[in-house]
Amino acid sequence: MTDAKCIVLIVDRAHSETLVQQLEQHGFRVVFFPDGVPATVDEVNGDLILFGPGVDLSGVTDFGKNGQMRPLVLWGVSEAGASLYDGLDPTCVACISGDTPIKDVVLRVKQHLVTCETIQSLRQELTKCKNQRLSYERQVQRAQKMESLGILAGGIAHDFNNLLVGVMGNADLARSDLDKHSSAYERISDVIKASRRAGDLARQMLAYSGQGRFDLIPICLDELVGEMMGLLEVAVSKRVKAFYKLNVGNAMCRGDATQIRQIIMNLITNASEAVSESGGSIHVETGLRECSQAFVESCSSVFDQTNTEMAPAGTYVYFQVKDHGHGMDESILAKIFDPFFTTKITGRGLGLAAVLGIVRGHHGFIKIDTKPNEGTLFQVLFPAVAVSPDDVVKAKIRRKDKWHGSGNILLADDEESVLDVTSCMLARMGFETLTATNGEQAIEMFRKHADQIACVILDVTMPFMNGVQAFHEIRSINKHAKVVLSSGFNKQDVSKGIDLAGLADFIQKPYETRSLRECLRKLLGD
Repeated sequence: MTDAKCIVLIVDRAHSETLVQQLEQHGFRVVFFPDGVPATVDEVNGDLILFGPGVDLSGVTDFGKNGQMRPLVLWGVSEAGASLYDGLDPTCVACISGDTPIKDVVLRVKQHLVTCETIQSLRQELTKCKNQRLSYERQVQRAQKMESLGILAGGIAHDFNNLLVGVMGNADLARSDLDKHSSAYERISDVIKASRRAGDLARQMLAYSGQGRFDLIPICLDELVGEMMGLLEVAVSKRVKAFYKLNVGNAMCRGDATQIRQIIMNLITNASEAVSESGGSIHVETGLRECSQAFVESCSSVFDQTNTEMAPAGTYVYFQVKDHGHGMDESILAKIFDPFFTTKITGRGLGLAAVLGIVRGHHGFIKIDTKPNEGTLFQVLFPAVAVSPDDVVKAKIRRKDKWHGSGNILLADDEESVLDVTSCMLARMGFETLTATNGEQAIEMFRKHADQIACVILDVTMPFMNGVQAFHEIRSINKHAKVVLSSGFNKQDVSKGIDLAGLADFIQKPYETRSLRECLRKLLGD
């Protein structure tokens, strides 16, 4: 043996001399327990304890029941004495009759040591496998939970967006009939503002579910943060000082400015709350970072186990917020992307769950560094893109004309409120409207009036025949038909696994008159 195993002998010394010699010849180190029979295993330091003939066990109580597993050999111990070890794991106890020759006792000691070591090794491996399995099960359960919540959030947001078309559209139409100086105009404007905030909430839900619609334009994070500084100062507690270090320069990412503003506001508000109790500072920074695939995977796999599309290696534009608050332990860190989770007050909103959905929709990822009592750093990274100055100028152009058209529009939707308000919008643009409540009606109406219809607007989700099926049927009747699909979901989600070749455009609900006008203007021309 390379490492001499220690055998503790608790035997009558009359039986010990030959036993000790043979044990030492087999490479064991032998010691005698100094003070008679021990009360517990914890009192004994050795790899195996050997009890032999002549040992008085009458005073032993609860031997080993509260101790660790230790190989025991009972040589010539009476059944009454052996029963004292009932509390131990039976695999650690070997009983040998008192008339067993010493040389066989030594062999049994060696065999029992090997057996116990093997069992212990197997148990450790089984424990390790069990812990790994439990860890994998927790990951799968978390992924399933997040997926289920995502489906629920997406479905609610879709139906909510349908309702908002009626609310926002009617309010928009009513306001256009009012004098701008009337009190009713201001109240209707407040309704529209509230509806837009409700639309933002629906977009957060879609972002959380991974189905958010993003209007991607070239964005400079330095400019975006700079534009928000006044608003951020209001959001930050008066007891907190914010320091800004904007290093991106002319580097751009492609993103939805509204959604990225939401990320910035959310992270800075969280950081402010983390240090507001005792006062302190938060540090806001932007910059460029080269990210290896290993770095991306180390960040993404920990906090986004439901996302199967890993961000690629490359150059990233980042926005980060560092606070010196309480920090987070692993138990809190595991929950921060759960909807409505907070360490402050309950029911605050989707919070970091929406942030994660937005970042994922922009093909980015999140890096988090935190320790209890050492603060937290959130770094959000978006792929950097090369953008020409002309592209930036074009992205900032917003048309504000009062374009009008003419002709017939075929509108199909199973929500009456959507049919009513959209028909009114179209009428004010100069169009006449033909309406249908499902795909079959839309096709029948298109067959009758194909030569008179300038454009078709189809809701994606309708009974009997959905909008996508109706689109393909209409295109088979007239391959030049101009068809627009509309849904509470975004185009990317609607088009997954579906051939939409020949689709003229897509408009997401809820929409107002100006966005519908712009869609039709691009489609039908000036």
